[in-house]
Amino acid sequence: MNDVYSFYKLINNYQIEIPIIQRDYAQGRRNVRAADVRKSIVHSMIEAVKGEKELFFDFVYGRIIGNKFIPFDGQQRLTTLFLFHKYIFERSKKSSICQNNERFHYKDILKRFSYTTRQSSKEFCEKIVEENVIPLQGELSENVKNQSWFFPDWEKDPTIMGMLTMLDEIHNQLKRDFDFNDFAEKLTNKCSCPITFLFVDMGEHQLTDETYVKMNARGKTLTPFENFKASLEQFLEERKEPGLLARLKGTYDEISKMHTGVDGIWMELFWDIVNPTNENNKEKKIARRNNDEFRQ
Repeated sequence: MNDVYSFYKLINNYQIEIPIIQRDYAQGRRNVRAADVRKSIVHSMIEAVKGEKELFFDFVYGRIIGNKFIPFDGQQRLTTLFLFHKYIFERSKKSSICQNNERFHYKDILKRFSYTTRQSSKEFCEKIVEENVIPLQGELSENVKNQSWFFPDWEKDPTIMGMLTMLDEIHNQLKRDFDFNDFAEKLTNKCSCPITFLFVDMGEHQLTDETYVKMNARGKTLTPFENFKASLEQFLEERKEPGLLARLKGTYDEISKMHTGVDGIWMELFWDIVNPTNENNKEKKIARRNNDEFRQ
């Protein structure tokens, strides 16, 4: 399976379960870099549902087990989309209707999203689906923490606190009067949702868990240069200067190829060393040690 999906389409087809091996929800962290990312993502989602510009969230891949989808990559984006849908659906104040006139109540749909990293995270997801969380005034997170169903110990769970921080950002950017019914209609439109991603089933493509480990073992955050590059490219695209953008991207592509090649070589080397699956690996390791490319 390799197709363009929306969050609504995915959660209709499968229960989404964030596995225990995944890290905590990071897009809600309280630091400058996370705050910049959070503001940008929420702004982009709002622009998409307003009809200004479609938003493509790259790849989401994982494994389908029965009727569950277990994401290996895309946890952060799926959680953000879960929170965004929750907020929009609650503000719409009615069940949304798709183009095919299929009615649903948002609580029944969003219950299909859960965390298994901690029991507290799982219970919190269930509660915010069931309860109204948007305050008449003040901060959304403070309103939630003051509810009788919110356990004080939940404040020690970084995923829960990250979700509340993201909900605060969504609430701050959507305080003005918007047509939330229209937003809900767009998010639940199976044919032309403005926020999409490429959905990849690793089982169907016969990708092993080793693939996931290799791709995620380094777990590095973006460097300041990489963030600058993304911001600069976005600025130039908005300024409609394709000539300059093309010249800059040519330089970036050369740097990217160099780093990708080096990283790939070293990652394969150490992967084979710690995973000696057959006798051929010994010969490979000897050859690699004698190769000038690995001495540098």
